[in-house]
Order: sequence, then structure tokens, then C-alpha cells
Amino acid sequence: MSYKVTYRRFCILLGTLFISTFGSYALAAGTHYLRGAASVGYVHDMGGQTPEITSVDEAQALVGSGQVERLEKSNGVGTGIGIGYRYAYKHLLIDVGLGCDYRYRVNQLTDIVNIEQPAVDEEGYDYMGLHTWSGRNNTWQNVGLNIPIMVGGEWKSVYFLVGAKLNVNVWGKSQEKGKYSLVADYDRYMNAFSGMSNHGYVTDEPYACAPTTCSFSWDVRACAEVGYCLSGAASYSRTRSVSPRYYLGAYAEYGIAPNNKIYNSLEVGARLTILLPIKAKEACMCLSE
Repeated sequence: MSYKVTYRRFCILLGTLFISTFGSYALAAGTHYLRGAASVGYVHDMGGQTPEITSVDEAQALVGSGQVERLEKSNGVGTGIGIGYRYAYKHLLIDVGLGCDYRYRVNQLTDIVNIEQPAVDEEGYDYMGLHTWSGRNNTWQNVGLNIPIMVGGEWKSVYFLVGAKLNVNVWGKSQEKGKYSLVADYDRYMNAFSGMSNHGYVTDEPYACAPTTCSFSWDVRACAEVGYCLSGAASYSRTRSVSPRYYLGAYAEYGIAPNNKIYNSLEVGARLTILLPIKAKEACMCLSE
């Protein structure tokens, strides 16, 4: 065995021993909390592309399908609850846990315009049909389970956390609503036909597609949170107060979807956190003779 290999193994062993020793000491010296949190925020979806449509059949298949398309506008609300564990050591904060969130968004989709030529009417005459689906709004709802890992600090009554969250959507539903128009242009007539619902040539006729169940999907979210402790400044000794602590903060989450089943998303809002101590090392009050 060469000297370099032996030295490398010795360094790895020494580093492992140092980390395990320091980690054990820090865990024993710090304060452990059961964490509960509730949040509400504004959700904005992003991403998607305009699909290529070459026929009326493709357009009709796209309408109401729940496919991720290019968005004109997006507005929504997100709510969440979570439980977890927080470790506090001096200024250091570490959060892990399990959360559940619900999101409701209304996304405005791009209008679809398609020309059908030749088309045949009910009497067998050819015409050119101009199909338009406008004012398309897709309502998205989903419930997700997530695992956050956050690291941060606390000074006096101010705290911050940064980290990441793995989110798995376990249920989802979408429904599209809008207006449909059909204009028929015959070679044998001078003017095009529209607004004749008895012949199917409708103008801005409202439609509502059947709800579509969204398939299983997941995304990774970059997270940040900053706020204020309502219980006052924390003790920055090795151990902290064993009393419950209450935090109110503002958070931001940016989700990146690795597939085309859901949109990338930005959520900003407010979060209330409650900490219940589950272990605290008491300071030694020994008396010597």
C-alpha cells in the first residue's frame, strides 16, 4: 500500500471522526422542536409552449385536454400545512419535515384559430370553415406532498431560512372554459355565414369541457423564508428556552418541473410557524464543596 493511499485514508477517517464528534456534541447541546406551520400565498404559473396544430381534429383534441400550453396570464392561491422538526444551536436553525399543500389557479390560454378546408355541410356542399376557440381559461387544482430541507439562522427576533423542497402532486384536476365561433365561407355565396346556430355557425358560444384528472407529477422548489419571532428574542447560548415559540414570516418558492406535465411556478406569501420544544439540555447548576 502506497504512502499516498494510506495518508488519504487517514485524512478521511480523521474527517469522519471530527464531523461525527462535532455533530453529536451539537445535537446534544442544542434544542429540539416539533414544528407546525400554516401558509397562504399567491401562485403564478409559468412556462409551456404553443402546440403546433395542423387540423381541426388536433385543435378539438387540444381543447379541454389539460395539456401544458403557453400562458397569457396566470393567477391563483396556494395554501399549505406542515409538520416537522427544527434543530436550534446558538444562531443556527435546521428544518426538515413533511408538508401538504393545495393550489388553485386560473390560467388564461392562447386562442386557437384553425382553418378547415374543404369542409362539408349537412347538405353536402363544400365550404371553408374558420374555427376559433377564444377566451380560454383553464382552472387548475392540485394537492401535493412535499419534503422540505431548510437551513438558516436567527438573530434577536429576526430569522431566515433557505433550502429546497421536493414536491409530489398526488391529485390534480383541470377544466377549461371559453367561447367557440365558426364562420363558413362558400364559393357559391358572396358573404360568409356566421351567427346561425341552427346550422352550427355560432359566434362566441360559451363552452365548458369535462374536468380532466391530472396525472402523477413532481417538481423541485427553491425556497426562502424570512420573518420575525413573535415570542421575543431567542437565547443564543447552547440551549434555548423550553417555552413554545411563534414565528410569522414571508416566504417565496420557485418550482421547476422536470417534465411537461405541470407548469413551473412561483409562490409568495405568509407563513405562521409554531415550535414546541421536545428536548432541551438543562444548564448544570452543580455546587462544589
